[in-house]
Amino acid sequence: MPYRDPLARRHYAHNHIIDPTHDITVTLVGVGGTGSVMLGLLARIHYSLLGLNREAGLKVQVFDPGEVREANVIRQLFHPSEIGSNKAIALTTRINRFYGLDWEAYPDEYRSKRKGMSLDTANITITCTDDTQSRLNIKSILKKPKTDRIFHEPMYWLDIGNRERDGQIVLGTVKMIKQPESQHHTISKLPTILELYPDYKYLANESEQGPSCSLMEALRNQDLFINGTLAHLGANLLWKLFKDYYLEEHALFLNLNSNIVKSKTV
Repeated sequence: MPYRDPLARRHYAHNHIIDPTHDITVTLVGVGGTGSVMLGLLARIHYSLLGLNREAGLKVQVFDPGEVREANVIRQLFHPSEIGSNKAIALTTRINRFYGLDWEAYPDEYRSKRKGMSLDTANITITCTDDTQSRLNIKSILKKPKTDRIFHEPMYWLDIGNRERDGQIVLGTVKMIKQPESQHHTISKLPTILELYPDYKYLANESEQGPSCSLMEALRNQDLFINGTLAHLGANLLWKLFKDYYLEEHALFLNLNSNIVKSKTV
């Protein structure tokens, strides 16, 4: 077994993650290549938490304005019969039916207001949009939640971005998270994607390559398994936080050419 420093730096989860009084709320923004896989993984996490006799699981809301196109079939988790349907609605409906959930889908971009109504923020926001402007919008929304209720309090922001065969995963905290007394060096603030890359220079953005018009073109632009691999790695970060209540790494960097995953400690 690899040696683990008993005094390694750690980030302990927010008290609401450790001892929730209701479902932990999650906003998933974008259900394309990565997000479509992530939604199913969130459902597995939800039932796994209940299987561990936790008091609560996850309550998820999904945002994506895009329609399913032919190029989305196979590389993203959509069926030919769903072509022309909204991505968020099609996928969330399928997940709800399969798992018996009542998660919500919105065929819109994630903005501070929706049809004149304030938008509810969540405890955890997951962005799979691969677009710098959308990340800046998310940052603005999370900094100014519309309510101080615990189930709408922004705590964590998980961002996943990729190019053809590489990508990054960054789990940051929206604000300082009070840490318990520990023999470890505790870290109350994890940098978000925009704090880790303030000039955006090294961000891996799938959107840099533009939309694909066919499945063949989509597979040439994006490796078949890059999105799913990143989604599983990102979901595993969340699972560690939920299961162990602490993290020693908060960012991962994947390169499928070399099959190497590097991590960044907290």
